[in-house]
Amino acid sequence: MSLTETEIQAKAALQKSLRESEDLIHFEPRVYGDWRDEFHENGCVVIKNVISREKAKYYCDKQIEWLHKFDLGFDENDESTWAAEHLPVNFKGGMYYAYAAPHEKMAWEARMEPAVFEIFEKLWETKELISSFDGLNVSLPRRKDLAGTPWPHCDQNPARKGMQAVQGLLNFAPNGPKDGGLVLMKGSAKLFNEYFAQDREPYAHEDAPPPELRYQDLFLFNPRDLKWFEERGCELVKINMEPGDFVLWDSRTIHYAELPQGDQIRHVQYICMTPRRFATKEALELKKECFNSWLGTTHWPHCNIRPSAEKPMRNGKVCPKYRTEPFEKPELTDRLLQLAGIEDPLNLPMWQKFVILAIISIFSTIGLTLVSGFGGLLGFYIPEYSAAGKDYNAITKLMTYPTLFMGIGNLIGMPLAIGVGRRVVFLGSTVVLVIGAALCAAAKTYEWQLACRMVIGLAAGQSESVVPMVSQEIFFLHERSTAITVQLAVQTILSCVLTLFASPIAGAITPQWWYGLGAILSGLQFILTFFFLPETKYERPLSSYQEASSTEDSTPENAEGASVKQEVPVYTSRPPLDYANYEQRTWRSDLRLWVGTPDWAGTWIQTGELLLFPNVIWALLINGVTLGTNVAIGTTYSAIVTGAPYNWPNNSASYANIGQIVTAVVALPLLGQGSDWLIKRMAKRNGGLHEPEVRLIPLIIPIIVGTFTVVLYGQGAAHPEKYHWFLYVWTIAAYYFAFVGANITAVTYLLDSYPARAGPLLVIVCAFRGFISFGTSYGTAPFIASYGYDGTFGTFEPLPVSSPLSQQYSSS
Repeated sequence: MSLTETEIQAKAALQKSLRESEDLIHFEPRVYGDWRDEFHENGCVVIKNVISREKAKYYCDKQIEWLHKFDLGFDENDESTWAAEHLPVNFKGGMYYAYAAPHEKMAWEARMEPAVFEIFEKLWETKELISSFDGLNVSLPRRKDLAGTPWPHCDQNPARKGMQAVQGLLNFAPNGPKDGGLVLMKGSAKLFNEYFAQDREPYAHEDAPPPELRYQDLFLFNPRDLKWFEERGCELVKINMEPGDFVLWDSRTIHYAELPQGDQIRHVQYICMTPRRFATKEALELKKECFNSWLGTTHWPHCNIRPSAEKPMRNGKVCPKYRTEPFEKPELTDRLLQLAGIEDPLNLPMWQKFVILAIISIFSTIGLTLVSGFGGLLGFYIPEYSAAGKDYNAITKLMTYPTLFMGIGNLIGMPLAIGVGRRVVFLGSTVVLVIGAALCAAAKTYEWQLACRMVIGLAAGQSESVVPMVSQEIFFLHERSTAITVQLAVQTILSCVLTLFASPIAGAITPQWWYGLGAILSGLQFILTFFFLPETKYERPLSSYQEASSTEDSTPENAEGASVKQEVPVYTSRPPLDYANYEQRTWRSDLRLWVGTPDWAGTWIQTGELLLFPNVIWALLINGVTLGTNVAIGTTYSAIVTGAPYNWPNNSASYANIGQIVTAVVALPLLGQGSDWLIKRMAKRNGGLHEPEVRLIPLIIPIIVGTFTVVLYGQGAAHPEKYHWFLYVWTIAAYYFAFVGANITAVTYLLDSYPARAGPLLVIVCAFRGFISFGTSYGTAPFIASYGYDGTFGTFEPLPVSSPLSQQYSSS
């Protein structure tokens, strides 16, 4: 993306309104015992040995290398080439702001030097910093084509009060009295307000900004005005430095640069950082556009973000070497993105990612417990509803219909999550859970409770779609399966505990108050969601998913006509992201209900297209049949364990779910961390190329376990006198492992296959599998009445096996 001149003028005009009239920060008088004492006294300080001499030499070499890349004949060893025609267009004899210089890798490396960051962190007393996109300086001595004059100025508009910006300069080469460089008026920052207490006109210097930009943070002084400051004790000092030194000065300090007259080339990088809380929304929006366009800015990180978009002119024409991208792009690390003011859910701190996982897991736990945990409460309702004329098949609809409405809820919630945002769906669904649970608690009839449970199903459905969507949005590909597994493990353990004690809780406080407890927990969940779940929606260009463009010929031919395997480039840095749409992440911005513009049509079009893909249909089928079988087990186990020969009391029936804790703690990590380990190992063997089909290998285990388990459950239920009650504890846990294994494998496989279509994929898998599972489990009771438990669950046995066969067929 590039900014037009009209856009730049409009954006710059907007900045007029951003001038501050009060202090942004107040420093209490105190003794620091370090360089800050000198800084606050004089408005400037030199900090020695911030980086090593070896590292400083590295930056000198990189700057010279950068000049060579323009191929203009410059030679650092030939003084005859130290002239404008052999150099990129620059300002004041060596300042480079054009040609995307502020975003060269070397510039960002200098900004991110740990000791440099620590200086600004110590100064502002915060780690939450953003950086300006300043240029670099390579000033060649004794240039015959330059005749510079002093231009004393300060880089803060007189309308701003207090210390609002502090500039820095990281020095790379020896800089003595004759080597040019920074000249500072010590103590002038303290006199800033006094001097500008009366109206002052800026000096009409040759470098003065045009009238339309007079509001920017630059005030040029008449050299005669310096006497006013000297009379009040200020001193004009040329700053001398060694390689690796860093000079820091208050932007209210009068300063200018001298041209070098000795033998040493001057090498520096300008660096300025301020607390990101200083920035307004408008300034951050413009800052992101600058970053996305590789444009420089002023010295100010948080305001006066005037893009340096003017094209460098040479002899009245645009320089033929003009470029809009760095020669060497920076690695997009977390620290860089923080300093650039870029918001991306992938760059959330790890602690916040786990907070998000915890919140969405609690949401899933409450919703699924209200739906599935009801299986342990059926014994409380069977006598009452049987007396009202409802048969067992009708009563089991209290379990099966909510699963259908979970799918319908996905059809409503997922397009809303894709089009508007995930946060608003979570908040809305939590409110629906509160209302649905409260209505169930007040239900007086079978029909009322059935209707209210279907309402709960609408909200609980988001646990199967929006929850994994958020999980995959905040973790990178090689972390994704582990993250989803951690989320499922937490959800499973919590759900199992609540389901396990559903019967005794209902027996102790009545089934009505069991629903009431669900409503109360949902209300607390709403509060947690509102304050701690940010919006994770983030639109990325396709280039974000693959750094190198692929071609249709994956196996080109060599000169002899033989096929040659293409080498896959291996990247260790993150690909470029889309930075133009989202403001800097703050706690306040995390409270927004949505970001961006809703896109409804695109969601449904992509969903329809993906329904035509054979591997998507396969993932849908295996999820649907395993979920349906799991629901069938959940609706029947209570009647089995409370009947002869086991005769468990109704308030103990839910204890049969205890094995799911073992599933969460032991078995699920095998599918999550094991899958992530496998894809990294296979990608390493494959020259850095990740093939999504590798995700399918771990599916073998849950398919085998599920096939064996469903037959065993049918035999045990048909002949309970021959089997111990532990069989049902085992089969409930084991088949849950099969279902979750199919879910993790299929979802991560599809997300890896079509990363730009995560939302529509989850609509298909999570919504339509609800319909398939309903079709699988809806007629369970009459099926059992006609063919027995062994015949019914024997029918379920081949379904998961046939799904992988269909996938193999479609792949072939």
